[in-house]
Amino acid sequence: MQFDVHYFDDRSKRHQDGTEYTRQFFSINPYLKFENKRFAVEGEFWREFGDTKQYENDKTVTAAGQAWYISGKCKFGRDNASYLQLAHFMVSGDNNPDDDEYSRIARSTGKDFYDVRILNSWSWNVGGLNYTGNTSLETTAMAQSGVHALYAKANFKVNDKFTTAFQVAYEKADDAPKNWDDEYGFEYSANADFRFNKYITWNNTVSYLDAGDFFKKGVAAHELEDVFFCLSEFNIDF
Repeated sequence: MQFDVHYFDDRSKRHQDGTEYTRQFFSINPYLKFENKRFAVEGEFWREFGDTKQYENDKTVTAAGQAWYISGKCKFGRDNASYLQLAHFMVSGDNNPDDDEYSRIARSTGKDFYDVRILNSWSWNVGGLNYTGNTSLETTAMAQSGVHALYAKANFKVNDKFTTAFQVAYEKADDAPKNWDDEYGFEYSANADFRFNKYITWNNTVSYLDAGDFFKKGVAAHELEDVFFCLSEFNIDF
């Protein structure tokens, strides 16, 4: 179990007009993990308190961003290295600049969510929650809208040389822009990882995103194209 408290004092300048853009708030960040030979449960929560200025209109509002993650695993097979996993995570969004709260989160959720390759790695850039994507999706709007995500994963360690995994994830916006649909879509993935020795591995991923109507940006007549992602990489550790 772990419990952290963070304090942020940001007095940077807005690059539009050079006026001060202050954020003074703190956050709590409890973390809990339980694990034995067969089961593992992990959970984390983030909540912000204090005052911050909205970047859009320079209005001082109450920081109310929050995020959480909860995961359960059932382990089996050789050395209990294979597992079935069900997880949910949430990052709050904010598309209402006129109220007295600012709920958008701008903290990192970490690389644990890169398994959902298109939505969480390439499109969202979860490592910094900057959402500077490479898939031509509306990533700026995703950053403002936040996310609710549910995913399931089956990981099989066949032997010491080969591991494969299959995953499905569903994601939607926490607070979509006005008149926009909130569905990001379903993403399906398959992985095959080969370990040749203790130094060299070959990792392969194929993902497919069935894009949701969020990316129509409120225009029902817009046609969507689904997204495919393929990655093959050699890693040398020494």
